[in-house]
Amino acid sequence: MNFKFLVKILATVCVLTMLLGTTYAASTRFNDLNGYSWAEEYIDALAERGVISGTSQDTFAPGNNVKREEFVKVIVNLFGYDTTDSTCNFTDVKTTDWHYKYVAAATKAGIINGVGDNKFGTGSNITRQDICVILYRVLNDKGYTVNETKTDSMNFDDLSDISDYAKEAVEKLYKAEIINGMDAKHFAPKSFATRAQMAKLAYLCDSKKIKKTKSI
Repeated sequence: MNFKFLVKILATVCVLTMLLGTTYAASTRFNDLNGYSWAEEYIDALAERGVISGTSQDTFAPGNNVKREEFVKVIVNLFGYDTTDSTCNFTDVKTTDWHYKYVAAATKAGIINGVGDNKFGTGSNITRQDICVILYRVLNDKGYTVNETKTDSMNFDDLSDISDYAKEAVEKLYKAEIINGMDAKHFAPKSFATRAQMAKLAYLCDSKKIKKTKSI
């Protein structure tokens, strides 16, 4: 056998062995995601797109709760809502607030409501069920749907805790495997969502969306 040809074969085998045997660590720009490996992919992807940002240059604070205005900003950016020339009249959202244009755009699109008394709920943490409601409204507003890949219905012990206005949204996102329970028995609909959970839900909702087909 030609010696040079043999060398090429051995070199190729070595390269393939190195490639196949190498485990690549998840790429992340934040240094505080230990314990959140399930969310790193979503956080990094949305940060790369400029949809979400950290709490500092190299921290994300994945376990922190999400404010209502923070989530609205993410959704407006992710789904491309126009923030120009939108207005809102919530008494707790001033035109000088950084989040005014996002709340105004979401209000104009009809994907958010206030918390009552003409207030948006600025500074309040958003619940897991309310994230589902807003995401479901976005899908409908944009003419999208999601494949319901789960055939079983939710069987959590705290199903009765889900508010009536949120039941359809939670069920749809659960069957699409966009959201799941906090554990096998609890959905915790009124628990506050964390920043890591927000990133996962927003990313999956965007990546799993499909355009609705018009009926003839």
